[in-house]
Amino acid sequence: MIKTREVILYTGKTGSGKSTLFRENIKKSDRAIIIDTLSEYELLAAPFPALFIDTIYQLYDYLAENAHRNFRIVFAADNLDEEITLKDGETLTVIESVCKLVYEHLEQITLGIEELSYFVSPGFAPKYLRRIIRAGRHSGISLHATTQRPPEIPPVIRAQITKLYSFRQHEPADLQWIERCVGNKTEAQKLRGLERFTWPGPMVKDRHYKEFIL
Repeated sequence: MIKTREVILYTGKTGSGKSTLFRENIKKSDRAIIIDTLSEYELLAAPFPALFIDTIYQLYDYLAENAHRNFRIVFAADNLDEEITLKDGETLTVIESVCKLVYEHLEQITLGIEELSYFVSPGFAPKYLRRIIRAGRHSGISLHATTQRPPEIPPVIRAQITKLYSFRQHEPADLQWIERCVGNKTEAQKLRGLERFTWPGPMVKDRHYKEFIL
């Protein structure tokens, strides 16, 4: 079934619950690749079963045979910033190589990136991530990403967000960014009063986090 492309951002401090909600939502996708920036998914093997791959070459080989099947892959390379030269001669960081693979070879898939701000800045986003953001709707490529600091997300991504999940916020710069994103100062200020989520839950909307449809 063709799904509607989404660009979803989850924001909140470490331990706020954003990664828990991120994982629960990605579980709903039949086809997903999650970039494990924090190297923590192996500890979640029981609640989050997935195929673990740790090199871009293994990922290319697996998808060469299984690109049209359903899968949940956790990509956990040791150094996502390492530059490598691909078979077509292009030199990219490992994380951008994953984005290139998704953009050029896959359809109807969810790409998940934990702590997106590790790889972007207010004025920069990698080339193939930008292409996914701008043109991924044609191939049904959804992006789910978490970040502690939303002001570090560049406008090219912010402008395409379809849904924002925010946990408790108190930093003025973070609240101002969310206010600009959702267009409602009153709703953004309500984030100050949210309760801290404690594992194992339950996680409750409007108690632990707010959802904004953009």
